[in-house]
Amino acid sequence: MSSSQPHTLPAPLLHAIQELAAALSNITKCKYTSVAGLTIVLYDILLLLSDEIRLVWHKPRMNASRIAYFINRYVPPVFLIVANYQLGGFRGPLTDKLQSLDIYSFYHPGPDRHMCDL
Repeated sequence: MSSSQPHTLPAPLLHAIQELAAALSNITKCKYTSVAGLTIVLYDILLLLSDEIRLVWHKPRMNASRIAYFINRYVPPVFLIVANYQLGGFRGPLTDKLQSLDIYSFYHPGPDRHMCDL
């Protein structure tokens, strides 16, 4: 019987595997942190909704401070929902619509095209 030695991976391959494992771990942490942030923001909105209606929205006159409050209070959760949707893997792969709308070439003009030409 011949003795078999255990197989060892080459150092670059082992390093690449370790980097991949670390990247996957960081992606998972990012997803969980994003979900936690969205949960806290939505909980805060629901928790303070009655006070908000009574103190901010009860008076009929609209002014700049109310508009600023609305933007500050309700726009960030929309972006958090979109970010969670994209990070969660619910979004499908990109399609050819991106190319047909010429958005990609606007942001990445070829060597013969300049941003000013668009």
